[in-house]
Amino acid sequence: MATPTHTLIHQTTLSSSASTVSIGSINSLYRDLYFVANGSVTTGDTAITMRLNGDSSQVYSFLRFSAQGNTYSSGSGTFNEFYPADRANWYSGYTSNISIHFLEANQSNKQKIGLVRNISAPGSTTGATEAMVLRYGSTTRIYQIDISTENPAEPFASGTTFKLYGIVG
Repeated sequence: MATPTHTLIHQTTLSSSASTVSIGSINSLYRDLYFVANGSVTTGDTAITMRLNGDSSQVYSFLRFSAQGNTYSSGSGTFNEFYPADRANWYSGYTSNISIHFLEANQSNKQKIGLVRNISAPGSTTGATEAMVLRYGSTTRIYQIDISTENPAEPFASGTTFKLYGIVG
């Protein structure tokens, strides 16, 4: 019998709206981390932001590719937080999904790389897909993840789920 590779180490399902969800005290047992968010926002549309270890310094770099219908775009940048849903915002009334595989998340001698997939509002005329590579320019292991709506007036809706899996390797 095969050994499971992903161990669920945290799960939150919102019982009411919230503009920020924090996952703290992440165990150092896991080499990689796999984060998944699935849900929507209460009103309008907004980008989704993320900080690691409470770090608000200019250490988040990314390279993004997005597609919406026949429109394609790309971009890159360095910010004081990361935007896993940048051009493909989350919309009220549509379920969206973000998944991020953080490589070598427990290593204290390497900067962190995240592989991101965001599917925003599938089935709608505003739906989009993004793929990104994130670089977190710190050698500190990942022990906390904070994910937020960019506009606090457009919080995550009740029922939105956030899961974090650990991968031993």
